[in-house]
Amino acid sequence: IIRSTKMEESASAKESAGRALREAIGEASIFVNGIKVTDIRTSDAQSRMNEALGRLVDNIYFKLSYLESPKDDVDIKELFKKQDQVSFNVGNQGEANAHALQEVRTFVSLSSDKHNMVSMKAIIDQFSRAPYGYLDSDIRWLAAKLFKDGEISATVDREPITTFNREPIDLGGYFTGRSYLEKLLFRIHETISPAKVRDVREVLHELFRVSEVTEDVDKLMASFKDRSVKMLDKCRDMLTENRITPQFPGADILQNAVRRLEEIGSIMDPTAFYDKVSEDKDDLLDLAEDIQPVITFYENDSQKTIFKNDGLRALDLYENSKEYTPDQNLKDIITKIKTIVSNKNPYSQIKDLPGLYEEFSAIYGKILDEKMVRVKQIIDGDKKKIINKIEGTELEEEYKAKVLSAFMDLTDRADRTGDISIMLGFMDKADSLCETYLSEINNKLADIAFKKAAEEAAKAAGSSGKGTDYVYPTEGGNVDPGQLAENPLGVPPVVRAKHNKTVLARSLTREWHIETKDDLDNYLESLRKQIESQMDNEHTITISF
Repeated sequence: IIRSTKMEESASAKESAGRALREAIGEASIFVNGIKVTDIRTSDAQSRMNEALGRLVDNIYFKLSYLESPKDDVDIKELFKKQDQVSFNVGNQGEANAHALQEVRTFVSLSSDKHNMVSMKAIIDQFSRAPYGYLDSDIRWLAAKLFKDGEISATVDREPITTFNREPIDLGGYFTGRSYLEKLLFRIHETISPAKVRDVREVLHELFRVSEVTEDVDKLMASFKDRSVKMLDKCRDMLTENRITPQFPGADILQNAVRRLEEIGSIMDPTAFYDKVSEDKDDLLDLAEDIQPVITFYENDSQKTIFKNDGLRALDLYENSKEYTPDQNLKDIITKIKTIVSNKNPYSQIKDLPGLYEEFSAIYGKILDEKMVRVKQIIDGDKKKIINKIEGTELEEEYKAKVLSAFMDLTDRADRTGDISIMLGFMDKADSLCETYLSEINNKLADIAFKKAAEEAAKAAGSSGKGTDYVYPTEGGNVDPGQLAENPLGVPPVVRAKHNKTVLARSLTREWHIETKDDLDNYLESLRKQIESQMDNEHTITISF
């Protein structure tokens, strides 16, 4: 009973105290930031406190009201989503959080300059305290909105980022990720002069054949760089082709293009980019004029084929065979072809090469046919030497078909070549083949003769009935005198002749022009030395005329 009584008294006392407190608050004077507030008319304690706290918040965070529409991370990512349609602001609809955006822009402007930038963390620290009191997500959205609208520029790890050089998902990550608080830096977007924008647009049109109408300097820069990368790849491919065929024109222009485009491509700062393109405008326009015919040449297989087959081929044929082609008309044609091929800007003249090559081929082909008669005579003569050597011998069946096939192959190959110098080389090939066959055949014939002589000597020794211990010397060299003493029959030993090496007289000398006895002596001495160089102790030299 006592406990129950006490509890009732306590509850009654609390209620009385609460009532007295509410009455006191309803009648009390209210001060906000040291200033008496007299316009709160209500005497309801809760309403009076709420209104007083509202006055306190309005007094301390008096710019909180600038943030009319709170935002979160989803809103930030939504900013960077690619839109399929372009939206336009019609009428005076106003912009959400316009005053808050202006406050952030002003802070970035005052906190940064050309050489210094302000971090996302610094912006959050500034606008999360009085007089703003914004939430982190609101502040991030404000910075993202200014960046998206081109009011401020940004870098991540000191590399400039724009809506054109980064994907939306990456941009959203920069503005919402805590790891980028110190890495994401801002400054006021510098204004690019209209003259420099026009310069970039003009170079873009002339060099890349692209008309860009946008006034967005970031988009214009991104478009320039994108085209630049594509042209760089193309120029590098063309230079690779030029290294394979160095006579192709345009290498210096392509190298200049690569150097300039790489230099501009390495510039990340928009201001520096526009300054550079504007500064180099004249050189870039000259490059645009120079490089277009070069690109056309390398991308046109027809022009390259004409340049190779009708230009370079004619020069190669003439250079290889000029000692055998004294025709003055041929020299004049080659001079014209060389003028075109060696020209740094031959593109308008390439169309003349097929006609010049046709003229060249007519004269060159005639000389080729004339020289071919002599080549075939040599090949046929060498073939006949071998056939005559084996006719009626034990080797005819073994060698005839093989020899005829080998020399027919030489003739066919000589017929197929269109190069006089290569064709004339088949005379030496025929001579070399002839010498090889004759040496081999002479040695085999000597072997056959030796064996026949040995058999006859053995037969003679056996028929005398005076023993069979006769020793026959083996092939090569002089006979050992001791072998005669061991020969009870006294029959002279059969000795194998030295191996044969056949040399064609034509391979030792071609033509002699003799005017004096000294000329004759010199030729003879030279001939003697050549023959001596072929001699050794193991071979007999056969000179075939």
